[in-house]
Amino acid sequence: MPTLVNRQARRMNSLGEYFFSRAHKKIDQLASTGRTIINLGIGSPDLAPSPLVIKELAQKASDSSMHAYPSYSGLLKFRTEIANWYQREFGVKIDPQNMVQPTSGSKEGIVFTTLALVNPGEEVLIPNPGFATYERAAIIAGAIPRMYSLDRENGYQPSFESLEKTDLSKVKLMWINYPHNPTGSTASIKQLEEIVKFAKKHSIILVSDNPYSHISFGRNHESSVLEIPGALDIAVELNSLSKTYNMAGWRLGWVVGNPKLMKAIAAIYSNIETGIFNPIQYAGVKALQLPQAFISERNEIYRKRSIIATEIAKIIGCETYETKASLYVWAKLPQKVVNAEEFCFNLLENTGVFITPGTAFGSNGDGYIRIALCQSEEVLLKAKHMIEEYLTS
Repeated sequence: MPTLVNRQARRMNSLGEYFFSRAHKKIDQLASTGRTIINLGIGSPDLAPSPLVIKELAQKASDSSMHAYPSYSGLLKFRTEIANWYQREFGVKIDPQNMVQPTSGSKEGIVFTTLALVNPGEEVLIPNPGFATYERAAIIAGAIPRMYSLDRENGYQPSFESLEKTDLSKVKLMWINYPHNPTGSTASIKQLEEIVKFAKKHSIILVSDNPYSHISFGRNHESSVLEIPGALDIAVELNSLSKTYNMAGWRLGWVVGNPKLMKAIAAIYSNIETGIFNPIQYAGVKALQLPQAFISERNEIYRKRSIIATEIAKIIGCETYETKASLYVWAKLPQKVVNAEEFCFNLLENTGVFITPGTAFGSNGDGYIRIALCQSEEVLLKAKHMIEEYLTS
C-alpha cells in the first residue's frame, strides 16, 4: 500500500518537471565545478530597465505607506496606463475598470485564464511548437490539451482547413502567440482576422499571448489581436513588461479583453493571489510611458545579436531563417542529428554553451534548436568560438 507522501495528484502523471527547470539543474551542476557556462537557452533580457523605472521603484519603496497588502484588482493608475498604452500602440479602447487584470507576469496569467474559462474535460487548442505552459495550464485545470500543428511551410500559422476536418465541439479555448515563441514568426492583420473569424465560427474563446509584441526588427511593434474588429467579443490578451521593458525579474504583466471573460479571470485571481507590490506597479506606469526611442534602440541591439546567433546556427550546420521578431533565432538541425535534446545537452557538456532543443516546445520542434538573444555580442562571439573549436577539433 502506498504511503501518504507517495500519493500525489493524478495530474502530476501528465505534468512532470518543466524542461527549463531540468536544464537549469544541469547548468548549475556544471557551473558548480568551476566551468564557464554561456546560457543561450532562456529568453531573459540581460539589458537593464530604464533608470527612470528603477528610480520610481526606489522612491515608492521608500514610502512607508507602500508596504501594506495591495489591491486584488491592481492600482487604478497602473490599469489606466495599460489602457492608455493599448490606445496609443494599437488603437484599441480598453476600459481600465473592467477590462484589465494585472498579474505577476504572463505565466500566472496563462494559468489563471485557463482555470477561469475552461471546465474539466473541455479541450484547449495549443500551438505545436509553442510555449509549454499552455499545455501545463490545461492539465492543471483538468482540461484536455489538443495540439494544432504549426510548420515552416505554412509560416507557422494555423491551418483552418485541417482543424475544420476535425471535431471541434468540445473545444472551449484556443491559444495563439505572435510573435511566436520559439520560431519568431509574426502574424499579419489579415492572418489575425482569419483566426478571429475561425474562433467566432466555432464559438471558441480566443486567448492571445503577446509578450514579444514590441520586439520587432522591421517596425515599431507587431499587432494585437484586439485590433481586429469583433475580437473583443470573444478574446482576451496577455502581455507583460518582461521583454518589452527589460523587467523579467520584476514579474509584472496583465490580461486585458472582453469584460465578461475578464470578470471570471479577476475572480480566480482574487481567490489565489493577493495582488502585486504597489511600488512595482508604479514603476510599471513609468515603463509604459517611456518613449519609442527606448524600444527602438533596444531592438537594434537584438537585431545585431541575431546576426551572430544565426552564424552560430550555421556553424552547427543548421538551416536558418530570417528572424523578424522576438528574442530568438530558430534553426533546423542537420539531418545527421537524430535527437535534438541529446545534441544540446552534449553541446553543453563539451563546450559550456547551452542552446534549447526544439522539443522543449512540442513534437513539431523535433529537429530544431532555439538560440536566445539575451547575451551581449561579446558573449555570443565567445560562444560561437567555443562551439566552432569543439566541432572542428
